[in-house]
Amino acid sequence: MIWQQRYKRGGKILDARSKNKSIPDTWAVDKYGEPTADPFEVAALLPVAGPKGYGLMMMVDILAGSLLGLPFGKHVTSMYENLSQYRRLGQFHIVINPAYFGDETQFLTQVSDMVDELHDVKPAKGFDQVYYPGEIQEEVKKQYAERGIPVPQEIYDYLISDDIY
Repeated sequence: MIWQQRYKRGGKILDARSKNKSIPDTWAVDKYGEPTADPFEVAALLPVAGPKGYGLMMMVDILAGSLLGLPFGKHVTSMYENLSQYRRLGQFHIVINPAYFGDETQFLTQVSDMVDELHDVKPAKGFDQVYYPGEIQEEVKKQYAERGIPVPQEIYDYLISDDIY
């Protein structure tokens, strides 16, 4: 098996591959540009939130790539193709001090109120709660800190091997 060709994109897709499970057909397309639910057929990821997500992705690519004179889009080196080579990609960090724009206490209160109002929304059928972006991951991170991070056997075996793909 040529590891780098099969494991190209997306942590959740890697997870689905390791568990031999399908993915939602809204996540990725195959080599023909058709939606796929088969994680082994993924050739490219679809943007989250459709056209709006595509626009946000371009903004991030411009700020973290082009603005810094670094690779963008398909020119960013793969995370999985050559594990002995450093990746060429940029990062762009923005730090905003709310006090420069107004009352910091009011800002923090409004954000807290926003989260409370979001939690008060009646969740859709089959869900217990409405979450803000990243909230589920925060809970998972706490669980991992307490119990450790589960690693699929296939990945564990690869990590302890001498193989470099």
